[in-house]
Amino acid sequence: MFKKQNLQQRELNLFEEKSVITGIIPHNHEFKFDDVEKKLSSIRGFSLLEYRPTDTYTGAIIKCKFEEETYEMELYKNIFDGEKFPKIYLTQNYVFSDDEMNSIKESTSAVTIIMRFKKDPRKDFQLQLKVVYKLIPSLAGVIDESAMKVFPPKLIKMIAESKYLVDSVDLYMVHSVYDDHDNIWLHTHGLNRCGITELEIIGANKMNIDKFHNLLNAFASYIIENKSAGFDPLKSSACIGLLGNKCPIFLTAIIWNEAISLFKSLDLGGVKDRKGEHNGLTSVIFTYNSESDIEKGNVIKLIDIDSKLDDNAIIFYSRKESERMSGVAKERISAVYNAYKDKTNEILLKIGLPVENNDDIEHIWFKLLKIDNEKFMCELVQEPFEVKNIKIGDKKEFTLDDITDWIIYTETRSITPNNAYILMDN
Repeated sequence: MFKKQNLQQRELNLFEEKSVITGIIPHNHEFKFDDVEKKLSSIRGFSLLEYRPTDTYTGAIIKCKFEEETYEMELYKNIFDGEKFPKIYLTQNYVFSDDEMNSIKESTSAVTIIMRFKKDPRKDFQLQLKVVYKLIPSLAGVIDESAMKVFPPKLIKMIAESKYLVDSVDLYMVHSVYDDHDNIWLHTHGLNRCGITELEIIGANKMNIDKFHNLLNAFASYIIENKSAGFDPLKSSACIGLLGNKCPIFLTAIIWNEAISLFKSLDLGGVKDRKGEHNGLTSVIFTYNSESDIEKGNVIKLIDIDSKLDDNAIIFYSRKESERMSGVAKERISAVYNAYKDKTNEILLKIGLPVENNDDIEHIWFKLLKIDNEKFMCELVQEPFEVKNIKIGDKKEFTLDDITDWIIYTETRSITPNNAYILMDN
């Protein structure tokens, strides 16, 4: 048995209770607090209600209104040592050019913005990024201290100027911890600031990490989207998709100090890994064999459905999220046009096709063959679930209105609307 004193849940830190980001100011660029109001006035839907400089005049507290919600933000100008900033943080999640890396290395100052999220974490975070983008127009980068990652300036620009909400994955980071036996422990950083638990998957390995990573992202997205409706993964479960055999995938979460007692032994994610960190509001994801098991509370480990998670598994998206994703895909379609110029790239387009005798839309992947102005000749590469009279290999022509998502495979990476800044024109 575990000793009880080792299983206490600690209080949250400031960067977990609130969202803390730091905008890096390029070398030889000056930042002044006396023009904050002017810079922020250009944010659509934003109004500054109150501005209070700190006693040292190296910071300010602002009260503002954005789309009917009132926020309070703390702004502080800091010394930043770009020479000592670990370069590894610039290679973990996003793509930085050599010039962008050098700009961070040469930087000596930064501005930190602290705010508490309200009802919609995605809207709240987008506002925070809009603010840092307006305050420092020539950003070198943004350190997201709550999620432990760094955003490149082009991505901040793309998010801040978009008319669509940020993707849920931008709100957090997934860390993968390995041991010598290929066991992997997945856990998030950044969800606490959204007012929800961090999420973990215990029992992953090199063979199933991609599948489990997708499940974690799908569950996190569901929780974030349904937070305002009162969904709590510690009290409820959610159906986030279908296995290849069309059985539903129900996920729930159990707080870490209760969850680890459900494992006979743990190489990763056990008590020894909870000293100092990973012992706050963080929970392990579990699933169920059937809907009747939900009523009985009979959870099973994710590793128990590993063999059923094949390539034909389907992840559900709400109609609202599908519309957001479709809008973002169209908004950033210039990346597809740019990628099409290089014939070594492979491009897939997700097309929304109507289901016969139903109001639903099935989203299916096609391979892009040719672009002719705003017409896209494609070949079906995914077997439809509900759409009839179409099979793998069939070729059809579509327009921009039909596209709901896309992915570009280059020789070095895959590019989606979320990281389209890599290929988009400045």
